[in-house]
Amino acid sequence: MADNLPNKTAQPGLIPIPIEYFERFLADPEAAARDWLSLPSPAISPFFRDLAKVSACIKGYRNPINWDTYTLDADLVATDELARFIHCDLSIHRDAAGLAMCHVPNYIVLPIRTPEGGIVSQPMPVVKFDLVARLRPRMEFGEREIDYDAILGIFLELRRRNFRIEKGLITFDRFQSHWMISTLRREGFICSLLSVDHTTSRVLIDWNNPPYWISKESLPREPAACYVLGRELMYQGRMLLPEIPLWIDGRTSWYEREVLGTMWDEKKLKAVKAEGESDDLLQAILGAAFNAHNNAEKEPMSFEESSKEIQQDNWYDSISKGDAALGIEKREDIAADEDLIDPDLGYVPDDIDYEFLILQDRFNELF
Repeated sequence: MADNLPNKTAQPGLIPIPIEYFERFLADPEAAARDWLSLPSPAISPFFRDLAKVSACIKGYRNPINWDTYTLDADLVATDELARFIHCDLSIHRDAAGLAMCHVPNYIVLPIRTPEGGIVSQPMPVVKFDLVARLRPRMEFGEREIDYDAILGIFLELRRRNFRIEKGLITFDRFQSHWMISTLRREGFICSLLSVDHTTSRVLIDWNNPPYWISKESLPREPAACYVLGRELMYQGRMLLPEIPLWIDGRTSWYEREVLGTMWDEKKLKAVKAEGESDDLLQAILGAAFNAHNNAEKEPMSFEESSKEIQQDNWYDSISKGDAALGIEKREDIAADEDLIDPDLGYVPDDIDYEFLILQDRFNELF
C-alpha cells in the first residue's frame, strides 16, 4: 500500500527538511543549505539578498542580439528618439565581454527620504534595457579572444539603425579600452571610463564642456555606487530586462547566476565576484543603468534607500554610516581599479592622452 503513495522527495528542485532543522532554515535558508545539505553557494556574503525581486526584473521581451555571432536581429530598429546608454565590460584576458544598452522610457513616483528625515514623493527614472549580451570568442571564426573590432561594429550598426547613442553615453572599464574610446570619439560618440566595482565618480553628459562633452562628479565615499544603485533599481522594480539565455545549469539565467555569485568584501569595501564566478554581464548591466539613471533628464540620482523592503536589507548600511568609525584615512587604502585616476581630482581626467596610452600598452606587450 505504501509503495503506491506518491514519492514527494522525487519532485525536482524540492528537498525535504527534517523538522528539527526547520528553525535554522527559516532563519537563514542559504547558510543552512550550505552547512546542513552541503549545497555550495557561490557567494558567502551575498550582496543581493532579495533574489525574487532580482529575477522579477527579467520581463521576457526579445533580446535582439545573438551572443554567439554578435549579430543584431534583422528587423531591429529604434522606434523613439531617446538617448541610449551603453557600458562594455572588457575582460582582462579577452575571453569574454559584457555589453548592455538601455534607456529611460518613463518615471514612477516613489517616497524618498530627505536629509532632514522627512518623506517626499519624487518621480524616479525607470531603466529599460534594449539588449544585453555576454560575448565570447567566436569559435566558428577561429577566434581565441574577443574581437574588439566586432564590438566596435555593433555600436556603429546600432547608430545606423537609428538608436540615439550619440545623445547618450558609452563607458568602458579600464582593461584595453583606450583604443576603443579614442576610435569612438572620432566617430562622434561621447565616451569615458567607468569602474563598476570601484566607482570613483559619476560620468555626466555636459554639452557645455567641449571637446569630450562630459563632466565628472566625485564619489569619494561610495566605492560601490554602481552596485548600490543597481540593487535599488532591482528592488524597486525600476530595472526592466529582456530575455536572457540560461546558465549552464539550464535553470537560472546568466544574469541571475552572476547576481548569485556577487559577494561583499568587508576588507576591500566593495562588491566582488566569488571565486570561480563571472561578472561580465552583470557589470555591463549595472554600468549602463548607472549612466542612464545619472543622466536622466528630470531627477538627480539618489542613493537613499526609500522603500521598506530596501531598508530591511540594511546589512550594507555600515558601509555608508561607518565613515565616522572607519575614518577617511582608512578608505584611502582601498585599491582603485582605475590606475589612471588623478589623486588630486579623484577621477580620471577628461583630457587624458589616450593615443599615448595606446602606444604605451603596445610597448609593454612587446617588451
